[in-house]
Amino acid sequence: MRNLGRKLLFASAFLAPLAAWGAVPLLPSTPTFSEPSQIVGTLNFLINTINTAITPQTMANYATPRNLLDNGGMQIQQRGTGTRTCGTTTIPSSAYSADRWGCNVNVTSGAGTLQVITSNLPAAPLPTFNAGMVFYRTSGALAQPQCVMQEIPTSRITPLAGQNVNLSFYAQGLANMLAEQTTLNAYLFTGTGTDEGLQSFTASPAITPAFTGIASTLTTAFTITSSWARYSTSFQVPSTATEAAVALCWTPTVGGTAGTTDGFRFTGVQLEQGTSASAFEFRSYGDELVTAERYFYAINEGTITAGTVMVGGGSAQGTTTTCTTAIPFPVTMIKAPTYTNALTASTFKLVSASQTATALSTPFSATLGANTPYGASINFTTTGMTAKDGCFLVSAAGSGTMQFTADF
Repeated sequence: MRNLGRKLLFASAFLAPLAAWGAVPLLPSTPTFSEPSQIVGTLNFLINTINTAITPQTMANYATPRNLLDNGGMQIQQRGTGTRTCGTTTIPSSAYSADRWGCNVNVTSGAGTLQVITSNLPAAPLPTFNAGMVFYRTSGALAQPQCVMQEIPTSRITPLAGQNVNLSFYAQGLANMLAEQTTLNAYLFTGTGTDEGLQSFTASPAITPAFTGIASTLTTAFTITSSWARYSTSFQVPSTATEAAVALCWTPTVGGTAGTTDGFRFTGVQLEQGTSASAFEFRSYGDELVTAERYFYAINEGTITAGTVMVGGGSAQGTTTTCTTAIPFPVTMIKAPTYTNALTASTFKLVSASQTATALSTPFSATLGANTPYGASINFTTTGMTAKDGCFLVSAAGSGTMQFTADF
């Protein structure tokens, strides 16, 4: 009780100047409480009041992150750090670079590139990031917008209908882009459908997703320079909005010079409730990965030591050449994914009770039945197994990959 009393007096003294500003009421000089639980409750209220008065936008509950966007710091890179060619009238899975971020160049004659970067990032006094992306035009002469985008799930944007949101990001213009123009546009697209995705766009210039009930595009133009800087703008979400997407776009000039510096670098993208930007919310790698795997899951052989089991629990069901293997997903995906692979006879191997590690045959794998949000089943072909053998897929230290895509 003595310690609680001291804390209460300290809190009262601390709140006095705040009360002078009209922020909080002063405690009575001689507070009276009928039981200890009232004191504890009052202290908790005071602590909450202090937090609200001092740092209202940095005290978000861990269970309700501020950033409405996923992977804003681009640290999740399940597709690797290689270049990705942008879509021309849509954003297919192949046009995603860092997880959840895809791009399109809006015209069939253009060729845009999106790539993860781990260097040439913001430096002190700006925050330190371990990844970002570069978005540039590799060819094409038409002056058409080129955009990098992320869709926001219906479940996340609907509660903010009719409210203000703030978009902030760090960006740096590159030489060829800045020689043409210095304008970078930020967009918030909204619609009245449900998770309709970025697989269909309106007519050229196709920078607007073909959402049901697409709202007027909200846009802000920023003048960027060759130095990293933070930019922010506020939007009001329409009261009928049930889906949304954020985009950063620029329009090259006809006479511009395409190449690796005909674009911009960016990182630290954040969309949050309110009209001002708070400090970028750095989330743990594990938290970001779990979220990213709801939309895309990859099994990459090159990250695993040769001979290590990659996928197990299969069997040669009445055959000597086919191993049927179940692949449970680490998290429930947002919908049943599509399956693609890059496998050859020199990537991955099969081990069974009747044989040592044996190279895959051709065709190397195919789905067995329909995938679900919870997992998939794959048939891998080989030679020499005994029917009803148990079988496992192991790494051959190659570059094979299996990808399950549920991106919007």
